[in-house]
Amino acid sequence: MPKRGPVFTILAQTSHPGIIFRIKSPVANNILPLLLALFFVSVALTACQDPTPNWVGEYRGENKELVSEELANENPILASSVRLVILTLKSDRTFVLSRGGMQTEGNYSLSDKKATLTTTKILGQPIENQPEMVKKQNAPIHLTRMNDGSIQFEDPADFGRDPIKLVPKTIDSK
Repeated sequence: MPKRGPVFTILAQTSHPGIIFRIKSPVANNILPLLLALFFVSVALTACQDPTPNWVGEYRGENKELVSEELANENPILASSVRLVILTLKSDRTFVLSRGGMQTEGNYSLSDKKATLTTTKILGQPIENQPEMVKKQNAPIHLTRMNDGSIQFEDPADFGRDPIKLVPKTIDSK
């Protein structure tokens, strides 16, 4: 007679206090390892999901510190265009950033609710071709995803300015 492995005992309690069933089943010997393997595979797949799709899209915000309220009242159209910040995050982990009328491009890296933008081009030209001062002013920019879906935009070159709130562009927004 072939040797069998241990038989698992399954305890089940009914809604009646004090009544417990004991079920001994050799089938449980074969199913339990399979269930454990499926559990660990599902946990591993969940942990390894790529966060990129959650970030892809266009975000818009306004840097009100670039134009004073007085000048904005005199020329609101010019003020709104200078204050406008548009960030487009693409699925290939590249970005296009337009702020203050200047466009930069580059790559981004992700870690859960944080992203880091690294500039590779300014106005279409490689950053390597820029003067040292320009390179220093284009340090990596830090993004934090907020619970409402917006992004907090922090540029270390902004010298203590408040972070800019960028909101996802919707069909209704301009």
